Amino acid sequence: MASKRQKRQEARKARSVRYDLDPELKQTIADLAAEYGVPQSQIASLLMEHGLEALRSGEIDIAGYLKPSRSPLFDYTLDLDQFKDDQKKK
Repeated sequence: MASKRQKRQEARKARSVRYDLDPELKQTIADLAAEYGVPQSQIASLLMEHGLEALRSGEIDIAGYLKPSRSPLFDYTLDLDQFKDDQKKK
């Protein structure tokens, strides 16, 4: 029988995900979390929810940032540097 601690760890593991992020973005998330006194994962979740809504509503269109992938796992990658440059121009 699993202990309470094991159950909590299993529940947390089910919610966990790993993303490769630019070090600057990771630091910005860490800084915001420290500023507001909340966990980094909550800042990241809030920002992802906001970004997903912007994507769904058409506010963000990723089609212009697609570039062919060299990996057999993916058809495309996103040109995130171009996206950041375009955002700075707005």
